[in-house]
Amino acid sequence: MQTNITLFCFLNNYSKNIAKILADKLEMFYVDFAELLEYELVDSGNIITALGKRDGNKYISGIEQKLIKTVNEYENTIITINPVKLFSAKNSAAFKKSSFLVYLQVAPNIMANKAEETGDKTEPELIGAGFSERDKLYVTNSDIVIDCTKLKEKKAVKLLIKELKNLFKSRA
Repeated sequence: MQTNITLFCFLNNYSKNIAKILADKLEMFYVDFAELLEYELVDSGNIITALGKRDGNKYISGIEQKLIKTVNEYENTIITINPVKLFSAKNSAAFKKSSFLVYLQVAPNIMANKAEETGDKTEPELIGAGFSERDKLYVTNSDIVIDCTKLKEKKAVKLLIKELKNLFKSRA
């Protein structure tokens, strides 16, 4: 059953800011997948183990998969995740079982400006040819798409809450 909301965007800080506001308004928990993974690797000492392994990337990937399983067992949680992580392997299917997937879409020509506002780093390939392919993938696989190109965070949250209400009504 879908009790979580997973937000993703090309701009991670932007999606985190929206998630925190949304979690506060909806009285839900908030978790950032990248921060959980960092904690799991660094604070628990797994990074040292990974460095000592012959295939450290495979070891880290295994930890990541366990963490994805754990996060998908959460309830009443707003989750932020990098879209590349979300749509690699079978991750999106796992998240779809427990979450409504929300794509916070930002037009590539505006991305640099919005990144500067939120402290995000933009990668040139995000704005190039690969953008449209990924954008189509994200739109197709999302329950809700919010065009945040011209929206400040509070306006995006307001629109997202409206879309969530519509989604809940349509599935009731």
